[in-house]
Amino acid sequence: IADSSFESGQPDLPQPFWNSGISGLRESAIFANPRLARTDNNMIFFGGIPLPTAAFARQSFIMPLETTKLNFWLKIPPPASGSLSDIMTVMIDGHEHFVITADKAAEYADYKLVSLDVRAYANGHIHDVFFYSEIFGHDNATTAFLIDDVELVQQDAGLLQFTQTEYTVNENSGLVTFEVKRLLGQRGQITVNYMTSDDTAQASIDYTPVTGTLTWPDGDTRKQTFTVPITDNSYYGKEKSFKVSLFNPTGGASTELAEAAKVTIINDEPPLAAISDGSFELGTPNPVWHETDSLGISPICSHTTCGEPDFPSKAHTGEYFAWFGSAYPARIESLEQTLIIPVGTTALSFWLQIPSAESPGYLQISIDNQPIFGITEADAPKYPEYTQITSDISAYADNQIHQLYIESNVVGGAAMRFFVDDIALVSTPCTPAVTPIPEAPKLQVTISENHAQATWTTVSNAEGYILSYAPYSDTMSEITLNQITAIDLGPQNQIERQLSPGTALYVAIQAYNCSGKSPYSKPNVVIIPF
Repeated sequence: IADSSFESGQPDLPQPFWNSGISGLRESAIFANPRLARTDNNMIFFGGIPLPTAAFARQSFIMPLETTKLNFWLKIPPPASGSLSDIMTVMIDGHEHFVITADKAAEYADYKLVSLDVRAYANGHIHDVFFYSEIFGHDNATTAFLIDDVELVQQDAGLLQFTQTEYTVNENSGLVTFEVKRLLGQRGQITVNYMTSDDTAQASIDYTPVTGTLTWPDGDTRKQTFTVPITDNSYYGKEKSFKVSLFNPTGGASTELAEAAKVTIINDEPPLAAISDGSFELGTPNPVWHETDSLGISPICSHTTCGEPDFPSKAHTGEYFAWFGSAYPARIESLEQTLIIPVGTTALSFWLQIPSAESPGYLQISIDNQPIFGITEADAPKYPEYTQITSDISAYADNQIHQLYIESNVVGGAAMRFFVDDIALVSTPCTPAVTPIPEAPKLQVTISENHAQATWTTVSNAEGYILSYAPYSDTMSEITLNQITAIDLGPQNQIERQLSPGTALYVAIQAYNCSGKSPYSKPNVVIIPF
């Protein structure tokens, strides 16, 4: 099979190896979306809209004498109609070998292997494989059949799989090494592609995306390896994970037992005592907001990426904003962030616009799974333009870690749009000589080679923090005031610097507000050896 994972050519246009189409819509049933594909970027996508459609994808190829199975992976994502009339079939030379209807959607909510016995066609001649669907469209649910990784399996060519499928690494670990083995066969030269894909981790932010090809000559069963770099970024996040998959085997090899390898990354930065990127200007994929979207994209967008010619989508400030809802299809989305809510915080502030509400839907904001704000399409007349909202969160203002969660669900069929932008924490104003001076924070400095990272506790009533350092000498007992260099770091509670070999410093931290500065923390000594 040529291009078994549908990665050749341009999506939505005629393919060089697969002949496909969708009635009245576009020239190709091959769709690009790395979050929906099983591996890599593309897949066959039948249906997915509440309109009657017929679609197909076909390829003719030689089935060698050693061929035993035709494998492919099938997914029917929710919400499917459950109707017996929505159908997908696989035919070989006009003979039906597989049929499924939408009432079986629960069995295929995630990708599941389908394996067809094709030994009757293993004669060295050309045969036609034809994937076909008919979907009739429904108001409340829309059936989609997703097909990926179609492979022809030959006897004794071997199975390919990872030697390990679970990895846990620290964010500063550098590299992860993966090992692939060939088993149950060694006949002929075979190859397999590998690639990384996002789970909760995001490519180019948490790790470097990698693709490549491994090759085994005839008779070779030695293990092959490749590596994926891990990014040590400066943003806090919960444990994050990504996957590595094997796909597109050649030479008759199979990946039917090749479970994807999962890598969990342990973060080494503390959360901030503030909303990070409350205006979404870091774009998408976003390093501080965890994004989920049933359409496989992201709530975070700009007018350039989300605007329509007849609809002026816009941010409240800057370029980016969060668009919850959709112009037509059903959609479930969320944004999540971990943060510290300082003592003295009174409210969560954000700006909201509901420019259209032609179908049912809701938007809800929660902290630690407890709703603090909710709205539906019925509230749209109150928010034709951006309006500032403040929700009381004083009950969570305890200098502890909390989860901020924004979610929406719209049923589709017509436009339902919630625009959110400029999210921030609101604190009690500081009154000089009335608001108490903050206590001294607790400081900890860690050293890794020539990098020093300082972190400190957040304290109540603090508006910001000042990091002070001075030359260290083992003959000194404390910092000398005229040698101090001070840096105002605002509300952040960590800083990392690369230092020269031979550096020796005293480091201390103070908290401040409108009433004054706290005492110094207990100094830490930082020494970078030559």
